[in-house]
Amino acid sequence: EGTGIVYAEAYKEVTIIFAEVVGFQQITVGMPPQEMLQVLNNLFCKWDVLCETYRAEKIKIIGDIYMVACGVPNR
Repeated sequence: EGTGIVYAEAYKEVTIIFAEVVGFQQITVGMPPQEMLQVLNNLFCKWDVLCETYRAEKIKIIGDIYMVACGVPNR
């Protein structure tokens, strides 16, 4: 059970990116599950490399959606 206290910090320049694969359902209809997962894995691995290259932080993957934060300081 929470205390009702919310701790938040403000940052001047932060960008949140939500990237979704357009037409993902149409692309993967009839595709075996293993092949669909391989397609997503290949794509997400490339996005992971971009995150490392540009010092962005991967926040979460939900289905075919990839969420990234840029400009958030590391502690």
